[in-house]
Formats: sequence, structure tokens, C-alpha cells
Amino acid sequence: MAIIIKTIPAVTTQTQTCEDYEIPPLGLPGLNTGLSDDDLQESAYELILASVLLSRVEVHYVEERKKEKGSKLLSSLRSKKEKHRLQPQLSDKHLELINIFRVQMQVSEVMNACIMRNLVALASKGTCGQIDIPQLVLGLLIGIFKSDFPTEKYYMQWKSRQVNLLEELLYFSTSLVMNEHKTVGSCLAKIKDTKEWDLMMSPSQRVEVLSSIRQVASKLSSLPGRFGIMEEMYYWTAAYHLNIRIYEKLLYCVFDILDEGQLIEEADAILYQIKPTWSTLGITQKIHNALYGWVLFKQFVVTDEGLLLEHAVMELQKVISAEEDDAKECLYINSLVCTQHYNGREINVSLVEAILLSIRNWCDSNLQDYHLHFCREPRNFSRVMSLVSTIGIHIVDDSEIKLVRLDALNGDASERIKTYVERSIEAACMRAGDIRNLELKAQRIHPLALLANELRLVAKRELNVFGPVLRDFFPDCMTISAMLVHKFYGERLRPFLRGVSSLSEDVRSVLPAADMLDQDLTQLYNSVEQNKLHSPLYQNLDHYKAMIVEFDFGPPKHFCLKVFFCLLNL
Repeated sequence: MAIIIKTIPAVTTQTQTCEDYEIPPLGLPGLNTGLSDDDLQESAYELILASVLLSRVEVHYVEERKKEKGSKLLSSLRSKKEKHRLQPQLSDKHLELINIFRVQMQVSEVMNACIMRNLVALASKGTCGQIDIPQLVLGLLIGIFKSDFPTEKYYMQWKSRQVNLLEELLYFSTSLVMNEHKTVGSCLAKIKDTKEWDLMMSPSQRVEVLSSIRQVASKLSSLPGRFGIMEEMYYWTAAYHLNIRIYEKLLYCVFDILDEGQLIEEADAILYQIKPTWSTLGITQKIHNALYGWVLFKQFVVTDEGLLLEHAVMELQKVISAEEDDAKECLYINSLVCTQHYNGREINVSLVEAILLSIRNWCDSNLQDYHLHFCREPRNFSRVMSLVSTIGIHIVDDSEIKLVRLDALNGDASERIKTYVERSIEAACMRAGDIRNLELKAQRIHPLALLANELRLVAKRELNVFGPVLRDFFPDCMTISAMLVHKFYGERLRPFLRGVSSLSEDVRSVLPAADMLDQDLTQLYNSVEQNKLHSPLYQNLDHYKAMIVEFDFGPPKHFCLKVFFCLLNL
């Protein structure tokens, strides 16, 4: 099975340099405003809380009588003596889940109460069902004030984030006419101006400003979706660069903040609870599976926790094995364009394809030196190979990039595995030589003896850890490994043997080490004997030939010393 990744006509996007990341980025279009990761996380929390209070959960209200407190700006809107506040009556289960989201996303209890109070007010006005982010932001801005925050700095950060969201979604929209664009820009400038917005404006003036923005936002919200998918909104495609980033923040809630390599017990409940946000953020089942696999994979790279990679493989298998998309959904997914870097050039691919390519690029980079990257956690090597087997390898054909499944065992796949073996063995051998130079300072042992010992470790890892996994995809892998290590050491041993004239301490240390390495390489070379007769690589390993050197010192002290050592092609 081959997945053909068709390049899409170039569009103007802001991309980040892949070299700056251990994992190649997806290449989503850049954000036009100064929204940070923390901003995205806090916005994600407001959205999940809104989805609970305004759509999925039936909320009952009770009156709470409370003394008048707070900003003078609210005095005209409140009773001078008391006021009635609406408080949500949620089940213990929903309250527990909301608290889990709050803790996972590091939102303070004070801020949580403030947001919840205002969302309940929106619900009381009949604002329910499908929501969008501009609608949510405007609802919060109209009911949250400086006096609701413990510090002015915290308030300024919160307000700046809300303005940036509106600017990202409205001001930079290509669907606005000139006068609408000017209106949004002027109104946002007033909100940004702390002196004007927080000190000089009356509540009614604020409402007027926000109403002007709401009119423009309502126009965009009422625009039909491009592909006619059920529940599709204008912002699905117009704001996908923001939506995808926010959804990633929601998915990260499944990880334990105290142990990032572990999923929390409530992970399944969290995934269920964030599903109502799909209609707001434009998430389909396939996009969810791809993004969840992507998040699990990234967390594996950060923590080296192999179980996360197993979960990622399962999610990506759902993506690969899914039935053909509905024609409308296929067009929609292809419209979510990401810019990837491949072989020194930029290509435009869909979001799902970008996820597969980014993961594949990471795997390709690490597998070219698997002795280095998977020596500490060998079990993760088989997990990564399972991942590669799931998503396939890159093949460039007629300017198209194909992901070819490894289980096809075609020539291209076998050649790629052979490349991994050759490059990894070469790198491991070179590192063994470097280690030798470092350890010479502390050990009185000949460099060739130490090198032989280090290469024996390489051979043993290839025999016991890496080879058994690789041979499922490329049966000749251990044959090649043995030949490469044998050649590497032989080229360094040959000049030494030519200079041997006596049984010195150096000779006593080098020759036994060389002989033991030869035995290990022979075992590695013959480890898949049943495949040898049908392999074009088959040939007798040119063993390190044995020479017997006898020394007779005469009575009463005489003995024979047999030393086996290598003479490679002498």
C-alpha cells in the first residue's frame, strides 16, 4: 500500500526552520499576532469550559445573594445592596473533570470561577449550542473586568490575549471588506488602550465597542462552510492554523503534569469531554486520530517512554487503515495546508500528510544511527520500527513523495533498511575509535585491543537487539553488519600485524582481543544461516587467519604458547 502525498500549489505561509527542532514541525501557517504557547493553553481551557457549560452539560441555576463588592465601573450594573448571581449546578462527575482540566492546564481557582461565572451568564441569555472562538472571547470581554484579577499584570495579560485572538480571527480575515476591516482595527485599538478602556470608558461605551466587533464577527460566523460538511463553520478553514494549535493543547491534558511520560487515569474521560469542541475547531475523527498520534509521539520523544509510542502507533494505524474519506471530508482535509521541507525544498501537503512526514523524518534521522539513539532503551527500537512499518518510508517518484509500507518488502524498502544498517554501523565503529583515544589516558592497554572490545559490544547489540528486529524487514541485515565491522577492524589490524616481530605486551593484548572479535562476528554473520544460500550477499567470511607461534626456552623451563590472531588478506 502506498500513500501518495501530492504537493499543493504554493501558498504564502509563515514557517519555522526545521533545523531548530528535534522533531520537524508540521509547518502550519504562522500566527500573525503574539499568541504564545501559554496563551493557546489558556484559550483552550476557556473553550473546553464553554463547551461543558454551553453545549453538552445541562446546567441548572440557583440564586446566590452576595454583598456588593468590586469595581466602580460595575456599580451602575449592580444593585446597590445585593445582587443575584447565577451559579452552575453540575454533577460531581462534571465538576471533577472540570477541575482536572483546570489543574492540568494550570489555571488558578480565582480565574476559573471568574470564567465560569461569565459563561453561565452567557448561557442564561440563550447563548448555547455551537459556538465559535470570537463569540466566546466577546462574551468574556463584556463580563470580566480588571477588578476580577488579583493583579493588574495578570489582567493585562488576559486582555491582551483576548485582543490577539480577535485580531487573529477577524482583523486578518480575507473575507472582510475595507470598512469592516477598519472597524475591527479601530475597536481593537480602543480595547488595547488601557487608559481609555479601563479608566475612561463607561460600561455602555464598552458595550458599544464590543457590539461593533460582534456585528463583524456575526457576519463571518454566518458564512457557509466551503465543503458542505455537517456542522462546518467558516472558521474551520479560515482559522485552522489557530484551531489545530488549540486542539493540541487540549490533547496534552491526558499527560500527568508530575510525570510527563504517563497518561492520567482519566485520559479516556478527557478525550470524551473534548469531543464537543470538534464542531468549533473543525476536527474530524481522522484529524483527531492523526493529531492524538502526533501528540503521543512528541511526548515519547521528550520522555523516552515507550508505552506512549505504542499508543501513538495505534492511533496512526487508525489513520492509515481508515476507509476512504467521504469526498467532502477529503477535500476539507486537503485544504488544511502545511509547508514541509524535503530534500532542500518546500512542499505543501495536507495536515494529516504533514504529521506522517514529520514523524517519518524523525524516524529516518534516528534510524541512520540506531546504535546511538536506541542503545539506552533498546525496546524502543522495535517500537520505532513498528511505527515506520505503520506509516511507511519516503520514496520520491516523478516529483511525488510516496509513503511505501515496509511490509511490502519491495526493493525500495529493503534498500532503505540496508542504508540504515550501513550508516549506523559506520557511525558506531567511528565512535568506538573515539572512545579508544579517550580511555587510553586511564588504561594501559593497546588501542587495537580496546577497539576490538568496543566493536564486540557493537556486534553483540546487533546480534541480540537490533538484528532480530531488522531481519523481519531485511533478512541480510546481520550479514552486512558483520562484514562492515570485520572490514573496519581488519583495516586497522593489518598494519599492526605487519610490524609484529616479538611477543610483546602489545601483541599479548591485541591478538586475543582480535580473536574474540572474530568469533563474535562469525556468530553474527551466521545468525540467519537459512537465508544465506538464497542471498546475493552470501560468501564465506574472510576470517582472521590463525598463525601458531611457538617459543621453546629449553629445560627446565620450556613451554608452547599458541596465539591466534588475524592476518586479513596478507
